[in-house]
Amino acid sequence: MKDKTQYALLLFEIFQSFCSIIPFGHNITIIIFTIITIIIISLVIILILIIFIILVVIVIILIFVLVIIIIIVIFIFIIIIIIIIIIIIIIIIFFIVVIFFIIIFFFIILFIFCSNNFLFPRRLIFQKLFLARLYTIPLSSGQNLMCVI
Repeated sequence: MKDKTQYALLLFEIFQSFCSIIPFGHNITIIIFTIITIIIISLVIILILIIFIILVVIVIILIFVLVIIIIIVIFIFIIIIIIIIIIIIIIIIFFIVVIFFIIIFFFIILFIFCSNNFLFPRRLIFQKLFLARLYTIPLSSGQNLMCVI
């Protein structure tokens, strides 16, 4: 570091001795070094501004990317919720259809075993469905009582 400082001072002395040949050379030295200092300070300020602008652009790009990622995540979340709702609706419809068919089957069986017409061979259907024997007991009112054994 001392070598660089001594080298700069040597250059300054050479430049000052060169400017002393010219009348009012000392003033020219001050003016030239002032201009060089202003140029260096301007370059440093421009460099700082360029770095700041680059950082601002990087931050803006990162914010834009973050917003896009958030929008994509929200969109995926909404799609997952819609799929779950559709699956729940399908399951509910399936259970409603199954319960509906169970009720229809129950009413068909009830109609077969409780009807007074003899279009259906009740005894045979009951024996095949439930593997049991069905006996009818005549009552005094003219009705028949069915018993399962």
